[in-house]
Amino acid sequence: MKNKSYNYGQPVEKFVVLTLAQAVALILKLRNSGKVFRADFVKRGDGSNRTMVCRCGVKKYLKGGSAAYSFSEKGLMSVYEFGTGYRSIALDNLARIKFAGVIYEFNSTVPAGEYPADVLTENHIRTIPADTSPMYASI
Repeated sequence: MKNKSYNYGQPVEKFVVLTLAQAVALILKLRNSGKVFRADFVKRGDGSNRTMVCRCGVKKYLKGGSAAYSFSEKGLMSVYEFGTGYRSIALDNLARIKFAGVIYEFNSTVPAGEYPADVLTENHIRTIPADTSPMYASI
């Protein structure tokens, strides 16, 4: 059994605070790339913090038909969460994304720009434990 930590996967190389336009570009890049990423956000339903290890563009487990609503009209991004299935992320509540060893922060009090990984302190970034994801419930 692995020890649980706040940093699954690759070590953090740098910390990037994004403007709104840069955040939209990053989300579009993730939608089209099919790469695995970690998303930390606040759930719309109950306001709790949530972490998801997921990927966009998975079509293997679709059952056919179309969605009952438009994801973009509701401000959602459809993803496949490993170990759980298809889920949606509310883009307006997205706090950060970890992708390829870089943490991308949204809605931060820190000015936009790139920072070295050693600035990741509790004062600059709030940590949401990865075990809030159901994927890690069996670890």
